[in-house]
Amino acid sequence: MYIKYMFLRNSWLWIHILAGGILVKILSQWFSAGVAVVLLIVLAIAWEALEFIISKVEENYGSKERFFLDALGDIIGAVTMGIIVVY
Repeated sequence: MYIKYMFLRNSWLWIHILAGGILVKILSQWFSAGVAVVLLIVLAIAWEALEFIISKVEENYGSKERFFLDALGDIIGAVTMGIIVVY
């Protein structure tokens, strides 16, 4: 069940992966690779927190647990691509 909601049914995951790669590439122009990845993690978590605050979580995702799994998949995808890009 966890993998299904984190990755398989996550229709916006590819956008988060793309954004993670682009953002870390931009951040790495001013910061070291490690700092760029840490900043990407902070931005990804902040984005998901903002989404939780402004969206109707239970209406859009069915439950808070599904939102959490979706958000975790988004963060993992963005950070993984960020690490691949800078290292």
